[in-house]
Amino acid sequence: MSSITLEESQDRSEANKPQLTVEELVKTLRQHWKGCDGCERDCGPYNGDCALMIEAADVLESLVSKCNGYKDKFKAALAENTRLAEKIPHWISVNDRLPEQYSNVLICDQNGCEWIGNLHEDNRWHFDEVDEITPMWLNASRYWMPLPEPPKAGETNA
Repeated sequence: MSSITLEESQDRSEANKPQLTVEELVKTLRQHWKGCDGCERDCGPYNGDCALMIEAADVLESLVSKCNGYKDKFKAALAENTRLAEKIPHWISVNDRLPEQYSNVLICDQNGCEWIGNLHEDNRWHFDEVDEITPMWLNASRYWMPLPEPPKAGETNA
């Protein structure tokens, strides 16, 4: 006699079962209830398995309704999260895209150093440091990110 694991048994039984949608399952449960008066079990209304089937259909519909409500809330929260994430400055690879020319950004070079500078049309970063402009070739930089907006007048960190 060969033995199989519980998991293999469940896999085999799942493969042989028809896959019902929730709507089909509720319909099947309710159809059995309607035909219960003449069923061979003679369970009658509110007695035995048939009453459990109608209750199961009610519970299933209620749970599906709740899940759909959570699904809508989850979609709204995900959309809000995405909207807020786009506002947070993050490092952008120079291979993905470049900033607008002459727009000051934070730059990270191949050594991990961070600089504030802007990109000129000659594909060089320019940095204002100690009253002189120091160019660096684009291939020496790895990432950049937009600078945050400066605080508004009268704003505090409360």
